[in-house]
Amino acid sequence: GLNGIARAALPFDGHLYIGGDFTALIGGAAADRLVRWTGAALEPFGGTNGPVHALSLNVTGDRLLIGGAFTIAGGGAHNAIVEFSPLAGGLWFNYGAGFASDDALPADVRALLVHDDGGGAMVYAAGHFAVTIGLNRYYGIARWDGANWEYVTLGGCNGEIYCMAEHSGRLFVGGSFTLIGGVVCRNVVYWEAGVWNVPGSSAQCPTLPVYSMAVHGADLFVDGTGGPLGANAGLKCARQWTGLAWNDADGSLDNSVNAMVSGDAGSGVKLY
Repeated sequence: GLNGIARAALPFDGHLYIGGDFTALIGGAAADRLVRWTGAALEPFGGTNGPVHALSLNVTGDRLLIGGAFTIAGGGAHNAIVEFSPLAGGLWFNYGAGFASDDALPADVRALLVHDDGGGAMVYAAGHFAVTIGLNRYYGIARWDGANWEYVTLGGCNGEIYCMAEHSGRLFVGGSFTLIGGVVCRNVVYWEAGVWNVPGSSAQCPTLPVYSMAVHGADLFVDGTGGPLGANAGLKCARQWTGLAWNDADGSLDNSVNAMVSGDAGSGVKLY
């Protein structure tokens, strides 16, 4: 086991890679926020000097992207994002200069996703950070074109982004915000054809921060708050976006959901 919290996990290169806020294996070796499960044991690799919050594959699927609140990864300087290749014992690559912060909080990449908005697949990064592109400063979300960071939207986001998912070809973003790219919203929006959109209406979107989201079947599920009507009105629950309307999932929760995934653990595909 680990002596702290695991915040992200992803199968890659025949192993299960895990990142989080831990510093050692229980009763074992130092493990600075990065380990991989070999099938027999947890094995530390590389390491960072701050929490890891996001893992994703790169555009070509042959390297691991790591995001979090760190300035060092694999022994080198990498600001909040780094790319790892298992070749030659482990190689680490920058994505430009990475990200910075304009306040007292560290730059922190909380979500990573490869998405094609019609102009080719790119890596999208979201979280608490600032990046200079040209003469301007952008906040909260950016995308990597293979050589440089691009802004996704003018104006950035007025709050925090915690998660992303792709549903029906659209990039969904969740967090704690009311304005993104000049669009008034509430904690969930989607990006399509160069424009931010509110799914349904803001009044039906979760009133509390959205920390996780996942596609299950044909629908998108988000951690949130029940709609204004129904048994879960105002309660913490998973919300279901069908592509046309919001529904409350069965039952209420007593706390936030930090991660969701759709998969088959041996009894059919279910949402966990």
